[in-house]
Amino acid sequence: MSVKHYPFFHDVDENNELYNTFNSKPVFILKIILLLALCCFQNKTYAKEIIMASDIWCPYICQDPQKPGYIVEMLNDILQEKQFIVRNETIPLARAIMLLKNDKVDIVLGLTQQHIDHHQLISSTMPVGIFANDFFVKSNNAWQFTSVAELAEYASKNHSIGIIKGYFYGQSIEELIAEKPNLFSYAHGDFPLNQNINRLMSGHIDIILDSKNAVLSEVKRLNITPLNYAGTQGKSSQLYVALSKIIDVQLLQVIDQGITDYRNSGKLDKLLTNYGISDWQ
Repeated sequence: MSVKHYPFFHDVDENNELYNTFNSKPVFILKIILLLALCCFQNKTYAKEIIMASDIWCPYICQDPQKPGYIVEMLNDILQEKQFIVRNETIPLARAIMLLKNDKVDIVLGLTQQHIDHHQLISSTMPVGIFANDFFVKSNNAWQFTSVAELAEYASKNHSIGIIKGYFYGQSIEELIAEKPNLFSYAHGDFPLNQNINRLMSGHIDIILDSKNAVLSEVKRLNITPLNYAGTQGKSSQLYVALSKIIDVQLLQVIDQGITDYRNSGKLDKLLTNYGISDWQ
């Protein structure tokens, strides 16, 4: 039986004129230039769908399609400019982190360094905001935060503190949660801050521990009686975006450089003004 030979696999005669023409120096250099240009082009444009996930935590991540949150808007702008297709998913934060660790989503928004370290996540180098432990009570409550010890004493007198499952609140608060978990009441689901505000207004909890920006934004959206701002623990924590461990390293570079460019171009200031807040740097 004869064996068929296909031209692509034939040995090439080095004396062949076509071979010599194709491998002459000018043509060889042209091939290299075209190859490099193709690589550069591929590095700058993408077509992959990116799934971004988080719970609702306005003004960072909001439920309004026209104003979906400044982190959401900024990341969408950065990624879509590089031809990514972005899909935004509203998922409880604890579940979003679990899905990220299992590579079922690509990005989780608005995580503290504690989240990153605890779950051993890959994160952006550039922060996307800040978070502080701020306290709110009903308008007829004059209590003010002065220290974690005083908070524990006040809460022990049947004054429950509303927090959110999956969030981290810094070392001193986390130690108090571990030592006296009965002082705290967790909100769950896609809209946990909304849940805590409703529980505060109905008397199921007495204190909300959350970000001032987030609480004020949600109170305004709900158009309810303003809450009393009861003070802050003080120190702010930076917020980052976390990425799946199997994500292309170029995506991380795109996000970090994109955040820098977004600020330098003035787009960030304009975006934050639309949400009634100022740059965290």
